[in-house]
Amino acid sequence: MTVGGMPLAEVAPQRGRFTRISLAVAILLTAALACSLPGSEQPPTAIEPSPTPASPATPSPVPDSSSQCPAETADTRLYLSLRNGFCFLYPAHFELRPDFEPSEDLVTLVGPLADPQAQETIGVVLQVAFNGPSDGMGSNQYAARWREIHQAPSDVPAYAETIAGRPARTLNGLPGFGLQRKSFLVVDNFRYSITLVPVPEDFPVLAQEATLAWETATSSLIFFPPQGGQDYVQAEQVCPQETAESRLYINLKDGYCLLYPADFEPDQSFPGSFTGGPVVGVVEGWGEIRTSLTFGTFGAFPGSSAREVLAPRLEFIDAASVQDTSMGGAQAVVFRDPREPWASRQAMIVYRDFVYTIVAQPWEPERFPSGIEYLDRVWDTVTGSVAFFNRWN
Repeated sequence: MTVGGMPLAEVAPQRGRFTRISLAVAILLTAALACSLPGSEQPPTAIEPSPTPASPATPSPVPDSSSQCPAETADTRLYLSLRNGFCFLYPAHFELRPDFEPSEDLVTLVGPLADPQAQETIGVVLQVAFNGPSDGMGSNQYAARWREIHQAPSDVPAYAETIAGRPARTLNGLPGFGLQRKSFLVVDNFRYSITLVPVPEDFPVLAQEATLAWETATSSLIFFPPQGGQDYVQAEQVCPQETAESRLYINLKDGYCLLYPADFEPDQSFPGSFTGGPVVGVVEGWGEIRTSLTFGTFGAFPGSSAREVLAPRLEFIDAASVQDTSMGGAQAVVFRDPREPWASRQAMIVYRDFVYTIVAQPWEPERFPSGIEYLDRVWDTVTGSVAFFNRWN
């Protein structure tokens, strides 16, 4: 949809559609572990002995996590992530796609397409993800919390199974790029998920390939202590505190939090939208107009700055108004969009290759003078408090 002329992309794609954009590859990190052997104590004697040189500390060997991993075969390849603490085999004809959804904590593999000649078609996609600390949850609780945050339909079947020798909870038939299968595991106090698109029984032409990808990966999956993940950011680490003049809004699904003025109201039908102040005017076709600010998502743009994301849209906005800034520690641009039905103040923010947008409107002092005070206040409150964290998966 569009707000004030600027499209706001939803994170979840529509069912049955797949675009061939690249997929993220996890960055491999290693860390050394060392410990010291205790020295020995001399027995007491009548004459004080000369000092004995201390024995040098002997480091213990660095554990070789990759030694636990299965061996490749003629038909399989090994994926290993020391950072995220897992390895598994996947079909050799599947392809690692590094910028489908860029993240150091996620690996995505793409297999055959249903119709390779079509511009848009569904294909087999397998993802394995490290999703941060478990916060005391087990696999069943993890799946239930994910279902709540992502508002998964209540009629999606769920069942228990064992993956890599660990209890898992699987949701089968989630809407997305075709129906999805998603398994949730908690391993040594960390959350992991495995996602398959499409569900084999939902797309017969890809059923054999989808089943092959799932069974190859889940039957060979090995977990070990992750050596990275220290930069995994949780909401409670960064979100601001409410004040007498502000209220806290947290969007776990999209990975951000912010304060908004206490006299503004959240829009229950559109997450991240807040409205306040008096009616500033009446516009035909729109009815009564009040000041509003909407914080939304715009999708993944690997390696792009906010100006580069904005560049294709410069013809639609006031190019002279573009200003570089930062919000929540992330690089951003602010600009004015003059398009009808009224002008708006907007921003694009890039956090870890993912783009967020802000639209505050109406921004027309001459036309709607009574709303400017409220627009400035909600803009300053939101942009001065926004913080970002890893999206909850």
